[in-house]
Amino acid sequence: MRRRHIAAGAVVVVAATLGAAWYTGLPPFALDASERALLDELHSGGPTADAATAAAFVDDHLEALLSADIADAAHDGALSELFGLALDGDAPGMGRQDRLARLERIADAVADQGELPSDELRVLLADTIAENVAWLDDIVSATVRPELTLEPAPEGTTDRLLDVHDLLREIVRNPEADERIEQAVDDYGLAETVAAADSGVSRQYRLPGLGALRLFVFLAWQNASRGPGFDSTDRDAVDAAEEREAARYFEAVADPAAWAATDAFESDTPAGAELRRSAQGEPFLTPDGHLDPDMDAEQAGAFVFWARTECHPGRPLYDDCALFALGRQSIGMSFLEDRY
Repeated sequence: MRRRHIAAGAVVVVAATLGAAWYTGLPPFALDASERALLDELHSGGPTADAATAAAFVDDHLEALLSADIADAAHDGALSELFGLALDGDAPGMGRQDRLARLERIADAVADQGELPSDELRVLLADTIAENVAWLDDIVSATVRPELTLEPAPEGTTDRLLDVHDLLREIVRNPEADERIEQAVDDYGLAETVAAADSGVSRQYRLPGLGALRLFVFLAWQNASRGPGFDSTDRDAVDAAEEREAARYFEAVADPAAWAATDAFESDTPAGAELRRSAQGEPFLTPDGHLDPDMDAEQAGAFVFWARTECHPGRPLYDDCALFALGRQSIGMSFLEDRY
């Protein structure tokens, strides 16, 4: 303890001796030689000369760059700049598949070490995933699809899902990152529901995957909220957590209902006509009876709650909501719960 205390007081002296590059959150002598060399190179600016150089540097030193020691010692913004370049699928010589392959390697490394200690990387990776929700959808749907087709899942499907869950869990520990992911998945789910076939086998396969995707995001958030620092013996803390989780779970179930309602509302079908009749007088409508394209939070909340009621047996959204529910059941809450 005394050595750590003296080291903290000596940071300014050491920084003056070794140069400004070392005046960071973690004293340099807390790092081993390889970590110091890695930080020297990172802070030199060489690895961020261009996207290809950044990608090679990340690939060569991924586990170390994701470690707590490097996260503590790196200059503010250094890691997000490096990883931002390495994940830039639009840069010359880089492509979307390069970006996604690297993102999967990051997920694998985070799952192996059990944490993502850099808060700036949480935000950066949230932005990356938000721009590539289809990648997340593909990984979740690969788990759900065999349940629907009765065909065996490709080798490694479950491992990929668990790795990406662990990455997402670590990302959404940051509230800004959590909000970014939720909004992106909501936007994506709506767009994909609207784009899905109106009926038939194609729709029966598509909607379960979207229902599973929405639940998957909820489960990652739930496990993050119950992670380090959560006291499961504190009754008040547990009660508060359960109240938050109930609200978030309702959103995970009701958001897909809102996607289906948006898809069907303006349609020239019996379901569309019944939805328009049912919604008369609701606050989320424009004066001429259309869905308000600029709903505020209160209107959006009323719309989601109303849409959920239209999922009951005999109501217009029952079939679609049953397909979303099938996806939630396929991914299985027990499959990922308690994966803190």
